[in-house]
Amino acid sequence: MSGLPYLLQHLHKNLQRSGSLALCLAHAKKSRALTATQLAEAYAAPLQRRVRVAPDSVERVATYLTAKGLAQRSGETGRSDKEATARRLATGEISVEAQDWFLSDPALPSSTGRENRNSFAETVTACVDLRLLTEQTLTLASYGELLLAIAEDTGLLQGLTRIDANPFLPNRKYVTAVMFQVLRCDLPMQRELVRALPDGYLSFTQHLAPMAQTILRNAGAQVARTAANRDVTDWIHRQAKSAEALARREYPGQRVTGKQGRAVAPQTVLRPLEDIFLPRMELLVDAGLLRKPVMGDYAYVSTESLAAYRRLIDGGSNNLESHFFTSFGEIYGFRPAPIHDPQEVAEHLRVAATKFKGLTGYSGIAESTVYANVQALGDPWRFVELGVSLTALRTLASAEKPTARVIADRFRRPRDFALLS
Repeated sequence: MSGLPYLLQHLHKNLQRSGSLALCLAHAKKSRALTATQLAEAYAAPLQRRVRVAPDSVERVATYLTAKGLAQRSGETGRSDKEATARRLATGEISVEAQDWFLSDPALPSSTGRENRNSFAETVTACVDLRLLTEQTLTLASYGELLLAIAEDTGLLQGLTRIDANPFLPNRKYVTAVMFQVLRCDLPMQRELVRALPDGYLSFTQHLAPMAQTILRNAGAQVARTAANRDVTDWIHRQAKSAEALARREYPGQRVTGKQGRAVAPQTVLRPLEDIFLPRMELLVDAGLLRKPVMGDYAYVSTESLAAYRRLIDGGSNNLESHFFTSFGEIYGFRPAPIHDPQEVAEHLRVAATKFKGLTGYSGIAESTVYANVQALGDPWRFVELGVSLTALRTLASAEKPTARVIADRFRRPRDFALLS
């Protein structure tokens, strides 16, 4: 997992669903550079387009808008007026943004995470942090191409132009690929967060925020203290101090010590913790590891599947290469049918190798393995773990009559491959 960050530092409160990543990546280019502003505006446009609400959906949308404080406000009470909003929606006097239409869908596990002008730009940065976009040019990185391919295959990108295809509905194939990359980039934080989650009900403000200091410090302890990691260790230290200040307050509204050493409102300190923890919690909701009793609240209940996820990440990066797909098969309730024979591995990867072949004729091993596995997702699930792919391709490349070529990275780990027959 060389070249990947220890911890994700640029997630944000509004980035609460896996589908948002693909919707952002859909506007990036493979070779032409874009600025962050250009990409954020392109990402925002289809989600902020105005759509008219059909008569049979007026009640649903009016309820959502009222709950989010987006409905028309009454002059007498200053509160959102659901009845007046419903009348205006029904007559076509007002329309809604496409993202609000999608978020009002009762089939969603969560209705939180409406994006705004600032958060659209922050999502671009999060895609860089996840190594889905290259840092300097914001062109598609290899894993970004993979997520886009799966999003296209599963119909997720239809939501860019159609309102009858909700891109926020979790899709198992796509979510599995997202979670693989999240764990590659954020394993220490995922481990400490999930270890801290109690069985049963959990509220962000009542339970998770008070635990934030311990989670952050434990995650930071797993990052090697080197000059190369100074940025992430400094970030962890700053966030942990904020969490510590918040934990010391004696009553909810008590002012706390901010980053500059001044007394500030608790929300000033709480917001960075929301950026750190809410997107991580919501991704676990997308993966079916947590559920929300109320779609619009930041409260969660663990599912039986969380135990399998906890066992996976407790094993560290080695477990990620050897048991990720086995564990997600358990999470989904699928019978595992793992592949081990090198020739069978090559055949399993062949379609992916062709799809992601670059100008040099080589494809990423990790990307091809993930794509081939999610395409085969079912019961039983025929898959190959990444570690097995690496070993099998090395075996094929070193045979007397090689049927594969392998290129290693600067750490001498196999990274790309080509099949010769």
